[in-house]
Amino acid sequence: MSVDCCVAIYDVPDDELDREFASADAIIDAILGYRAAGAPHDGVLWLVDRVARASVPVISLDLPSGIDADTGEAPGSAVTASATLTLALPKPGLFRGAGRELAGRVYLGDIGLPAALFRRLGVEVDIPFAEGPIVRLEAEP
Repeated sequence: MSVDCCVAIYDVPDDELDREFASADAIIDAILGYRAAGAPHDGVLWLVDRVARASVPVISLDLPSGIDADTGEAPGSAVTASATLTLALPKPGLFRGAGRELAGRVYLGDIGLPAALFRRLGVEVDIPFAEGPIVRLEAEP
């Protein structure tokens, strides 16, 4: 796709990562997954703080790092996303607490899970992907 990438890892010096972020068109935040619990700490905290201070748009995968997937609370540092692409089903925390403000525009992406799987798990879902594989979600007032 002719896209230049930099993968931020914990052993990249601060000044180098700051230069990469400053020259980037956007940052993809996939630091923490939806199963993360509690405030970020150690190397994860360092990286979350760096992304949170970036001056370019941030696109979070599933939910902004540092946000609780259920409550939307941010018990410590958290990323502020311009947009969030959440996968399979919306995470309640995207529309609650701090998650409402930090998630930016929220989109739901189809990862191909069959409706039968949701029924088997007892999860009632409408067919949200009738319009396409990525749909924009709106928070209820």
